[in-house]
Amino acid sequence: MSAKKLLLLLGIITLAVWLLNLMVTLGNVKLLSLVFIAFTLGLRHGFDADHIVAIDNITRKFNSENRKSYTTGLFFALGHSTIVFVLTLLIVLGVIQFKGSLGNIGDYGGIIGTVVSATFLFLTGFMNLRSLFHASSHSHNHLPAVGIISFLTRKILNLVDRPLKMYLVGFLFGLGFDTATEIALLGIAASSALSGISVWSIMLLPISFASGMILTDSFDSIFISKLYGSFNTNQQRLLVYNRIMLFSTGILAFIVGFFELAGLMATNSFGVSEILAKGSDFLDTYSEQIGIAIVVWCFIIWGISRYKTASANS
Repeated sequence: MSAKKLLLLLGIITLAVWLLNLMVTLGNVKLLSLVFIAFTLGLRHGFDADHIVAIDNITRKFNSENRKSYTTGLFFALGHSTIVFVLTLLIVLGVIQFKGSLGNIGDYGGIIGTVVSATFLFLTGFMNLRSLFHASSHSHNHLPAVGIISFLTRKILNLVDRPLKMYLVGFLFGLGFDTATEIALLGIAASSALSGISVWSIMLLPISFASGMILTDSFDSIFISKLYGSFNTNQQRLLVYNRIMLFSTGILAFIVGFFELAGLMATNSFGVSEILAKGSDFLDTYSEQIGIAIVVWCFIIWGISRYKTASANS
């Protein structure tokens, strides 16, 4: 799918969601307010550091292999949103014994989601740094291939050989229940505060949340793809940019994954130093800001590279 078609699709999805929201919430300002909050939460969560690092790394991988990658963020967000939708539906339907065991389910889901997220980030970070090391031993006239140091790492990452498979990655990331819990709480609040409102009206919350997250993550993958595409006519500039991004996103992947595991260990009463615990809390608190900073960093490096090339040609 081309970038223009994807943008058109995103516009149609967003318009359809908000037309549905306005029709269902007609005359109900409280529900409309909750729906808007859910949408903005989705926009914000799309900038989470783990989202940005995972999407950017895989998008870069696809671009280096000359594969289409505009929809990487879209499928990641769809997979992530599936967990949000399912959990919210279970909450509002009042599944037998589900509320009583929600804490345990959240704990297990948090462990699974965090381990999967951290492992994926470690693998992509390792892949990037290995590629960077591999590139230093090659001629400057050739772009480095994506190298993977071990058979296991290659097999795992090669499973994501097209954007569609990012759906599963997003789904597994979503098992952490962080975003799902936010929407579940909104669903419970809506069902209790708005007595008489149907279940399907409350389900506007996860739908709106998903549409916001889809927008953010999709724009991120389009942005990264366009950045790499702009270097096609200048292989030397692409080489330099590629090395900078390999290093920076590789290190970031390790840092984010490391503090995710540190937070998991601290939550489950494992011995974790105060510094690591504070680092994990910082990541949780400012995850969206870190994600935005990563996107801005990519743009700054691209801008500097473009400026230097223009100066050299003038």
